[in-house]
Amino acid sequence: MTRLPAVLICLCLAFAPMTARAGEANLSEAQQQQLVQLIEAGKQAYDRGEFEGSLAKFRQAYDIYQHPDIIYRIALCHERLGEDQQAVKFYRQFLSLAPDAPERPRIEKTIAVIESRIAKSEIRITTNPAGAVVYIDDEANGAAGYTPTALAVKPGNYKLIVKKDGFEPVRELVTVGAGQSVQVRYQLDQPARGADPAVAKRHGAAPSVKFITLASLGVAAGITSVVFFGLHSDRRAKLDELDQLDRQDVPRQRYEQLSQQKTTNLVVAVSSAAVSAFALIWAYGTWVADRNAARASVGLGWQDGPVVTYGLRF
Repeated sequence: MTRLPAVLICLCLAFAPMTARAGEANLSEAQQQQLVQLIEAGKQAYDRGEFEGSLAKFRQAYDIYQHPDIIYRIALCHERLGEDQQAVKFYRQFLSLAPDAPERPRIEKTIAVIESRIAKSEIRITTNPAGAVVYIDDEANGAAGYTPTALAVKPGNYKLIVKKDGFEPVRELVTVGAGQSVQVRYQLDQPARGADPAVAKRHGAAPSVKFITLASLGVAAGITSVVFFGLHSDRRAKLDELDQLDRQDVPRQRYEQLSQQKTTNLVVAVSSAAVSAFALIWAYGTWVADRNAARASVGLGWQDGPVVTYGLRF
């Protein structure tokens, strides 16, 4: 086992002008050669802009020899890859191992810039109609803004309260990640005319016009179907009676008329039943959609790509 003066010199050259505490380690000659090769390969990959490959080489080198300069280079790779939290972690680890490093002021400024970037998050709120008051967590905290607005916040969970005179208030839980911009949009609903606000709040929004129309159509079509099924059965019974008589005693025109009426009644009954079923299913879907729209919303944000968030009203 030998000391590593050559390896330490290589480290200092590889990370110039960065110098850090020189340490000693007992490595075999083969390990020394592998360490030098990994450091050189990592430096060359970094210079070519191949930061993922460079990071892999420096991690392998650190597994062989835990030197502060290697930690610094790992932090640099994470920063170039946009992995801010990992970069801060390794920058701080380097400073703890090399507190007297000449580059300490610059690294501390870099950490401050990255942390401010991580902490910059916002909630963008728009409403239709605009001009609603936005509160965060509690109305006692005062108005945070008026829609449309963008509120700068720290990463975390927030209760949004959106209120406008003459409209139902909105209360929603929103989660904002580090560096994330969450956008939420609300269609404010007016309370039903003459409705008790307490009752409306307890039982939810009034049924929509679409739901009422579809439900009415479904019921009317269902009644029509029942009536025409009855007429169809009546015509069929009369035809059965005529079939038991001597054909010569049955007017041909009367028989054909009853047969045509039976067929027409069956077609109308089946069609009405289909319309009834379709309308009632559609009405149910509309009712579910209206309830969900009153309770939940989807937010669209951006954090290295589109981000969708889900909020629950309460």
